[in-house]
Amino acid sequence: MVSITVYDEAVAYGRMIPVRMGKHVSMVKPPRQREYQDWVRHVAFDSYHEQMGQDAPLLDEALVLSVRVYRQIPQSFSKRKAALAAEGLVMPTSKPDLDNYIKLVLDALTGVVWEDDSLVVGYERTGKYYTKDQPHTWIRIWTLGEIIMQRQKQQEERK
Repeated sequence: MVSITVYDEAVAYGRMIPVRMGKHVSMVKPPRQREYQDWVRHVAFDSYHEQMGQDAPLLDEALVLSVRVYRQIPQSFSKRKAALAAEGLVMPTSKPDLDNYIKLVLDALTGVVWEDDSLVVGYERTGKYYTKDQPHTWIRIWTLGEIIMQRQKQQEERK
């Protein structure tokens, strides 16, 4: 398993912005999204090579991904609602959508942790949450083989 934690308020994948360059219009990523994606790449590169070794090759097999986005509890919440959010009983239902956070992570980790994001075949334990601590994104990556071995071990323990 590879474990990556990005300490910062998460930014979701957004719409491209048209930018005029002479007579042509090009589409570019919003600056905030580009900066956050670069930050995720940097943190992921360091975490991956620290855990797997400096010469670790990019992952090139079926993968299972977990992305948990921990957002700051809004100051507009009442004390009661903020307490419920801190306990995980109130979840973020506002935009941006969870899939847009995941999309940004998939793009950021391509070429850094895995060869291509098409290797991700499933998601586990993924969601948006509130935190009273520092906002962060918690990313976990397992090979499909690791998941299968874990499940077999659990089945054997139940017997």
